[in-house]
Amino acid sequence: MTSSQFPNFYSERTRSSTLGDGVHECPFGRIPALLGSLDSFFSERSLTPDTTLALQTTNSVPGAIVLLWLIQHKFRFFLVPPTQNNESVWENIPAFCSFLIKIEEGNLDAFTLDSPPWDRLLQAEATPKSLKGENGTLQHPQGMLYLRTSGSMGKSKIVSYTLDNLWAQARNSAKHYEFNHQDRVMIPVPVFHLYGLMRAFLPALIGGASVEVQKNSNLIKYLASERRFRPNIAFLTPSLCEMLYKGKRDNTAYRLIVTGGQSIQQKLFEAFDTKFGGALVNSYGSSEMGMMTSCKPHDPIELKCLTVGKPLPGVEILVKETQDGLQDAKATSGNGGGLLYVRNPCAFSGYVADEGNYKLRHQPDQWFRTGDCGVVNPDGYLRVLGRADNRVNRSGYLVSLSEIETRMGELPQLSTVVMLALAEESQRGQTLVAVCVLDTENSNDESSASIDSTIEKIQQNCHEILRPYTVPDRILVFPSLPNLPSGKLDRQSLRHMVEKELEDQNVLQATGRNTEYSNGSS
Repeated sequence: MTSSQFPNFYSERTRSSTLGDGVHECPFGRIPALLGSLDSFFSERSLTPDTTLALQTTNSVPGAIVLLWLIQHKFRFFLVPPTQNNESVWENIPAFCSFLIKIEEGNLDAFTLDSPPWDRLLQAEATPKSLKGENGTLQHPQGMLYLRTSGSMGKSKIVSYTLDNLWAQARNSAKHYEFNHQDRVMIPVPVFHLYGLMRAFLPALIGGASVEVQKNSNLIKYLASERRFRPNIAFLTPSLCEMLYKGKRDNTAYRLIVTGGQSIQQKLFEAFDTKFGGALVNSYGSSEMGMMTSCKPHDPIELKCLTVGKPLPGVEILVKETQDGLQDAKATSGNGGGLLYVRNPCAFSGYVADEGNYKLRHQPDQWFRTGDCGVVNPDGYLRVLGRADNRVNRSGYLVSLSEIETRMGELPQLSTVVMLALAEESQRGQTLVAVCVLDTENSNDESSASIDSTIEKIQQNCHEILRPYTVPDRILVFPSLPNLPSGKLDRQSLRHMVEKELEDQNVLQATGRNTEYSNGSS
């Protein structure tokens, strides 16, 4: 790791900058000593850069220091998200990892800046023999990062990055967002995902900004941190944006608020942007390519709402028209576009199997098929139209489910809309189900009769604003939708919820109850 890559925590301009988590606050000038205090923990256990580790960390100062130490010493390591409920941590760790380094969350109060008790704060455990790969070692160079993709659309994969590319992408983000030592950056998204790590945490450190990471953020936690930390930059998910807009009473001007993972309905975007000083921007990225595009706060509001901005320096976007043997996307959505391909010289190295061998290698000059559809306007702004596999044949037309979501999202009754296509057939083709969350500001009456009336109104509106073959066959209303730890919609869990609800409907329908539209509370 060259000195030009690792942040200079001794810089004169960062002497007032801090790294905090709401409990502990560390001046930048103390970070090098904290990093040095970790040396003995790893050396005493004979853990060297030739050892492939799994790191289970959280949004905390001790967790951030350990993460920075592994990067500084060019280890190979796999980022493990915190376990859920009774899940075993080993279920998420690939066989090529020899050791697990785990933050002991119950001992975090013991952390001190002067003499941190790393033996109490960290647990080092060798991988059980039953889980190790046949070779026992990983034939990869030092300085590699591994993590799993979100798996929001299917089975997750393990992607690998060189740490050099990780830093290159972080520098690109720092330059794009113009981080500086006067900024105060709130990061309530996980730093063990690339969104929090590559677009927020590392770029903020490179720019010399003060940083506060927050674990398991909610409205009360965020507002308390906002009053104390006084951030002017924040990295949020769409669900956090909606939570803050509805729960925060006063308007607060930020310099920059970045969101990503999934789109925000236009009416919510515009209202949030106004409330927070015109600071909200969309960004577009993936586990494989990192951050590809982003808007800037001074972009026109119509571009900030509808696009994900321009490509970052060095990133190229290519749109290829599709030939599906059906009516093309332009005929059904009115937006044209095609499949999105991206070329980024600092992208991932490839997909890795649990045993450590490469399942696919990616070259720096290679175009990567994102699986999304999009269109680029004459000024170079990218609009993502949705997943290429999130389209169905209805009455001979290729229908984009994302476009239906966008149009239905304009209805005043709705806060969120997600379209699902089921395997069963209707008269027009695959059955379309609109899964909705009501806008509580426009629908305060949550009684069953009121919700049923609202659903009927939504159905009427759909016939007015949608083409006949795109009108949903079923409309379901749920109080909230499931999300992954990364903030993305958990489509697999949502599909299970919908299938269970429809199964219950069929049982009730057999008893004579009309359940064509449901409020999700049968």
